[in-house]
Amino acid sequence: MKDTSTGQILPVEPEEAEWNLDVLEELFDFFYVQPEKARQRRAALDAKLAAAGKPPMK
Repeated sequence: MKDTSTGQILPVEPEEAEWNLDVLEELFDFFYVQPEKARQRRAALDAKLAAAGKPPMK
């Protein structure tokens, strides 16, 4: 992070760096892990519906 008036780079606390890594991890989970889990759950439900002779979810 830079000071807006001097352009000098400001020191970063370890907690700030850890927070940034936590946010990054949550973003990966939200955009990559959760959609795949949802796809797998939906596929399992569609298979169950197909076994019962019902159409898959829309």
